[in-house]
Amino acid sequence: MRVAEALALQEPGSLFANQFETLSNLKAHYEGTGPEIWDQMGGRVDAFVCGAGTGGTIAGVSGFLRERSNKVKIYLVDPKGSSLLNRVRYGVLYTSEEAETFRVKHPYDTIIEGVGLNRLTANFERAHIDWAFHCSDQEAVNMSRFVLRH
Repeated sequence: MRVAEALALQEPGSLFANQFETLSNLKAHYEGTGPEIWDQMGGRVDAFVCGAGTGGTIAGVSGFLRERSNKVKIYLVDPKGSSLLNRVRYGVLYTSEEAETFRVKHPYDTIIEGVGLNRLTANFERAHIDWAFHCSDQEAVNMSRFVLRH
């Protein structure tokens, strides 16, 4: 990502989208994904469960759904090694895999693509999340198979 940003700054007419920090990410899900979910469910939405990478999806959808009903629960599903779960539960951006003297370049490897961060993004900071759960790779695979069958 840093290389893409550096290249964009060097090349006249280039744009670095910065999907982690630009609130256009959140807005796209607020205006697109959120209404799509609400409409397809006929307004019968009890909960929304989502992982977070940039935070744009969970922030945009949670904002839209909360405006429609304050009874909708929003849950973050986070892989081990990500600090977002602790941010939601305890207000602290921390994970034991990142603890001093234990830090390694890739503290936890997961097959769950594009989720789990150890930093707070501008998009994630605006999400309306009620609670967070850890999800193992096996649980994610099992759920993907369940969803495909139903």
